Amino acid sequence: MSLSTFFSLVVLFAAAELANAGPKIQNEVPAGTMSGTNAVFQFAALPFPSSVQLYKNGIRLAPSVDFTLNAQTIVFKAAQVPTTGDVILADYEALVPLTSMQMVNKLTNDCLVNQAISQGLITHATCQGIDSQKILLSPVTGGYIATFKNSGQQLDVVFGQNPGGTADGTVICQYPFWGGDNEIWMPVPTGDPDGTFYLQVKSTAFKSCLTINSSSAVVQQTCAGLDGQKWQLR
Repeated sequence: MSLSTFFSLVVLFAAAELANAGPKIQNEVPAGTMSGTNAVFQFAALPFPSSVQLYKNGIRLAPSVDFTLNAQTIVFKAAQVPTTGDVILADYEALVPLTSMQMVNKLTNDCLVNQAISQGLITHATCQGIDSQKILLSPVTGGYIATFKNSGQQLDVVFGQNPGGTADGTVICQYPFWGGDNEIWMPVPTGDPDGTFYLQVKSTAFKSCLTINSSSAVVQQTCAGLDGQKWQLR
């Protein structure tokens, strides 16, 4: 699986949560052709934007002035486009946590939870730090899977691959990963200062978000900026 398929995830964890972040990457050579004309390069992993230190021939470059960053993608400004023989190195802290974490909803302050070791609908409940509430986001082609720690099964839109499975209100279950678009999710930052993100499902072309509605159900629903669609990892 090519790491270049990682989706643009920029979730800003609070300082107290940084210990759960991914590893520190040092002296990485970003992928890209040094031709004097190609300005676009890729990191191997998703970085915390504020942690990125990018060097060209030993000189540290300035964000916004010398390059821009969008998830894993670096775009060099015209004056800094690398050419043959240049040495480009980067240090950064990877964004994706190494451990399973609770997914906490902004509307209810509840955590996602599964009800059984195998399959079954997903609900939400008061966060207790138990394994049935802990989720690991892992990259796959086209996005991420969300795996429960206690069961090893993934968030899945029920019958999401079937006709009608893209409708608002379709419930969410856990199911062993089989590669369907209804099990592939893309975390997208809300832009709120609390670092929340939306979790959008591929089977609706990323137009539907993981949502807590007015009941105990967890469903897919057209993304609309609702607090019930905003999540944090804790």
